[in-house]
Amino acid sequence: MKKIIFIIAAALLSIQLVSAQNIKKMFEEEQYQEIIDLYANNSGTLSSEDLMYIAQSYMNLGDIQNGLTYANMATSKGINNARTYFVTGVLYNANGDYNNAITSLEKSIGLAPNEANYYAALGDSYYGQENYEEALLYYKKATFLEPASEKAFFMIATIYATQGRENESLNAFYTAKAKITGDKELYVTVLYNIGKMEYDKGAYQKAINAYNDLISYFPDDYYSYEKLVQCYYGLNQIGKANLQKAKLYTAYKNGLLGSTSISDRFCFDQFKIGDKEIVAYERFEEFASKPVVKRIFYVVNSYGNISATILQKSISKNGYTFTMTKNGTEYTYADEVSGLNPKYTSLKAYVSDIVTGKSTAVSSK
Repeated sequence: MKKIIFIIAAALLSIQLVSAQNIKKMFEEEQYQEIIDLYANNSGTLSSEDLMYIAQSYMNLGDIQNGLTYANMATSKGINNARTYFVTGVLYNANGDYNNAITSLEKSIGLAPNEANYYAALGDSYYGQENYEEALLYYKKATFLEPASEKAFFMIATIYATQGRENESLNAFYTAKAKITGDKELYVTVLYNIGKMEYDKGAYQKAINAYNDLISYFPDDYYSYEKLVQCYYGLNQIGKANLQKAKLYTAYKNGLLGSTSISDRFCFDQFKIGDKEIVAYERFEEFASKPVVKRIFYVVNSYGNISATILQKSISKNGYTFTMTKNGTEYTYADEVSGLNPKYTSLKAYVSDIVTGKSTAVSSK
């Protein structure tokens, strides 16, 4: 009898080892749904480690509740395992249950105090509670350990931005750019933030460098081409801006922009007239036999509201006119201005005269 029991026990152990090896391999190959289909209904025979692979599979498929169910099954097995507490804490974070997340993650750190990702996850808990100083403490700790958490560098910059510490945030994003090597999506997000912050500061060349780096990773990121156009307009390098515009027009003609927010138009410039900001858009549609709205200038007041909309309408092959809609009234300026592609300095001056009232409308309705 003892021999039979021993054989059965050995067989069960062998099955468990095989399942553990299979689940781990499948998880590494991102076969999350297959793991759930094969193992979720046999949870009673699985080890704590196996259950955590099931929990993570659910999490990676966006099913946080089932992920928590299996994570709690794993912890209920009574095994003091740092990874188990870590995954459980990450799931609690994803569920917005930050207090339970903190409890689990503190246990994981107690068992494995040199794991950078554990500190970064704890930083996420405090970030979710908007306790930014405590979050910074743990994110910074996560950058000092080896290997450092790449996400922590990004989150430090994000917190500084949230706190309005713009210079510190930008410097931290540049640090993140230098430190992030493994996470491609996180890296390009850092580049996007650098580009935007440099553009907002008026440091257009630095913004251009960031957007060019971003495009080297994602050549079909047409939003970055749009930002490059704006940067070159900011530098008054219209020829270089036109080169980037040409790429957008080609994408438009090839039907590549249909599902994007720039499917019909793109922002090509932003500039100030007094206390008002002008946000300028150009439409892809070209003049054929009917008038087309080629450019749109939104006049944004100091409260961030659109107070007027100015349209440049192409009305013939050789000319255009301007209209401005303000407070429900449409004003028309000049019957026709010659030349479909005026120098941009002249165009901005014309828009400025309309906004400041120097130009007089010839009609209204």
